[in-house]
Amino acid sequence: MLTTTTVAAGCRVRYRDHARSDPDWAQILGEGEDSDPAGGLIAPDSPLALVMLGLRAGEQRQLTTGGRAGAPPLTRWVTILEVVPPGGPAPGAEPADNLGTPNAVAAGSGASPAPPMTA
Repeated sequence: MLTTTTVAAGCRVRYRDHARSDPDWAQILGEGEDSDPAGGLIAPDSPLALVMLGLRAGEQRQLTTGGRAGAPPLTRWVTILEVVPPGGPAPGAEPADNLGTPNAVAAGSGASPAPPMTA
């Protein structure tokens, strides 16, 4: 099985939104698939997916949402913790082959801390 280290459509992604305390899982769907953000299924053109696409485990990027109807935009940081390729094991599962090849790539202990939050 090929290991995908970059977030792409079809991948499951464990990430930390630094506005929350616990990491979350999301699956970035392909074009035309029905999204369910509450269930962790996000469209590839959603703000969260657009921020995650192309990132690798341990990388982070700013996510800015809102700013409509007079509300100020909310800016926060999202860090990728783990990337599971399409068809890869369920989150937390052991590697599927006997060669020690990982099916998911997790951020190592060398991941940089989150930048300071901005108001």
